[in-house]
Amino acid sequence: MSLATRTTATAGPLAYPARGSAGDCNAHLSRQVERGARHLLICADRPTGLGMDSDDPAVRGSVGRCGGAVDSIDDMRVLLRGLPLDEITATLLAEPPGAALLVVLWALVAQERGAGGRCRVEVLLRPSPGPAADGYDAPSMSLLTAVCAPAGIPVRAASPGELRQGGQFPRTGWDMESYGPALSPLGVIEVAQAERLAKLRAWRCEDRLDAALAALRDAAGRPADMWLRAALGDALAAGATLAEVSGVLDAARRAVRVRT
Repeated sequence: MSLATRTTATAGPLAYPARGSAGDCNAHLSRQVERGARHLLICADRPTGLGMDSDDPAVRGSVGRCGGAVDSIDDMRVLLRGLPLDEITATLLAEPPGAALLVVLWALVAQERGAGGRCRVEVLLRPSPGPAADGYDAPSMSLLTAVCAPAGIPVRAASPGELRQGGQFPRTGWDMESYGPALSPLGVIEVAQAERLAKLRAWRCEDRLDAALAALRDAAGRPADMWLRAALGDALAAGATLAEVSGVLDAARRAVRVRT
């Protein structure tokens, strides 16, 4: 998996983000590109930003609500379908847990399409509502740094003013109405994402997945970030969902704390 070269984002006007399914977001982004946009703002919904799956009961009502739903590499393929990855700059807006996994998924799909070394990507961290808005937990930031720093991908936190109407990145907060109507009703998006996840779990190779998750578990306990980056790519390429990868990483962190 390559995340290297020409990943620094360039200045330029941003196209407004979309919300809903990966297909909804792709349709929106494709229209923006057809109109000449070359700097695209891609927002993750809350479950994606937190590294959770869309069929988790804990995120019911949040799927596709304030951003796009991405659960696996299949969704990222749909999200980026037909977009000229080597001609655009992408700003990925999400929380740290999901942002790192989105960067890896983006790199995997770009590599599949032969554009891996020519993509320009930056990460903008969206503050979480509530008490967590004061900062991000250290493990999530360490993971994001491990993924982005070697590739020179810029990462910074968005200020609240940037996310308000009139700011640099307007219409990207947690107010659903600020995004305008979704292309698909939110309830339909939630059901569709659950169905996509069920199909993914039924058709992926479990032996390959189990081996990749085991390697990720081992890599997460090592100090060298290079092992972790490669293992993340292998697990997500094998069809692991964001929640499955997050679960392995969380378990590895707990094991390290117990040993120390």
